Amino acid sequence: MNKRSQGNEGEEIALQAYLDDGYSLLDRNYTIRGGEIDLIVQNKDHLVFVEVKVVDSIEDLHNYIT
Repeated sequence: MNKRSQGNEGEEIALQAYLDDGYSLLDRNYTIRGGEIDLIVQNKDHLVFVEVKVVDSIEDLHNYIT
């Protein structure tokens, strides 16, 4: 699996964790001058900007966030 595919899968796992916790997705891969924000999610009380980093494998990421 190449790094981009691994990154996309990591974003999906992170997004699903937030959705399962009652957040809704506002935007994905939001680009600004100087960078990108992977996910922007919100629930009733919080607005969250998420940068996803996959270190060794998708399994490690999944175990970290669950």
